[in-house]
Amino acid sequence: MLVLVISLLSACSAASDAPSSDSPRPATDGGGRGPGQPAATPQKSPRDALQAFLDAESRNDHQASFLLLSDEAVKTYPDTIAWTRRRKEIPAITGFRVEGGSGDSAVALVEHRPDLDPFVGLTPARERQTWRATRQGAGWLLDAEPTLEPLFPPADQAPPAALEWARAVQACQADQARSRQAIPVPLGVSDAPSRLCGKAGDVSVGPPEKVTGGPETEELFAQYGPDSNSWATAVMVRSAVQPFHVVLAPVGDTWKVVSVFEP
Repeated sequence: MLVLVISLLSACSAASDAPSSDSPRPATDGGGRGPGQPAATPQKSPRDALQAFLDAESRNDHQASFLLLSDEAVKTYPDTIAWTRRRKEIPAITGFRVEGGSGDSAVALVEHRPDLDPFVGLTPARERQTWRATRQGAGWLLDAEPTLEPLFPPADQAPPAALEWARAVQACQADQARSRQAIPVPLGVSDAPSRLCGKAGDVSVGPPEKVTGGPETEELFAQYGPDSNSWATAVMVRSAVQPFHVVLAPVGDTWKVVSVFEP
C-alpha cells in the first residue's frame, strides 16, 4: 500500500512540473513567428513603427527591426538570418528623420554615406523612403521594402562642376582635376581631355543633358548598372580642342566627373 501511494505521488508531481500547452513559450534568439520565437512588437501608428524601425536599423540591430515586420514581410524573410542578410545588401543608415505620412504609410528622410561603387552602384547621401504599414494585433507593423526616392543635387549645378574640372584639366592641374572626379580615372576612350591640357583659349560648357544608352556610355552602364541613366548627367565641354561630353555623378551634395565621350 505504501509503494502504491508513493507511486501516485510521484506521477502527480511529474504531471505538475510538465509545461502546460496554454503556458507562454520562452522567446529565443532566432527570431521568426513560430512557436518558441519572440513575438512581433506592433506600434500605435505607422509613424511610430517607422521611428522604432529606423532607430533599430541605425544601430544595426536587425533583430529588433525584424520584430517590426508584418506577417506578409515575414513570408519573404522568415527569420533574422534572412532579414539581416537582406539589410546588409543595402547602404547603412547614418541618420534619419521621420517626416510624417498618412493612412497606412509613413515617410522618412534617410541619410547614407555617399558612394559610387562598381558592385553597389550609386549610394545617394539622402533619400526619401515611404513605408507601408499593416494593422496587426494591437498596432501597426511594416512591410519589408519601402518605395525609394533618391535626392540628388540640382542638375543645374552639374555644368559649373564640369567647367571647374575642365579648367583644371586645361591648366594641367592633375590634383585639382582629380578632386572633381568621382573615380581616379574617368571612364571612356576620348583623348580630348589630355589634348586640352596646356591648350590656350576659352573653355565653356553647355546645359545638363540626359544620359542615354549607346556605345559612348556602354562602359558606364557596364560598370555601375543599367540604372545609371537615372542619376548620371552629361555636359558638353567646348574649347580649342574637339568638343566632348563629360558625364557627372551626384556624389553627396556635388557633381563629379565619372566618364568622358565624344559626340
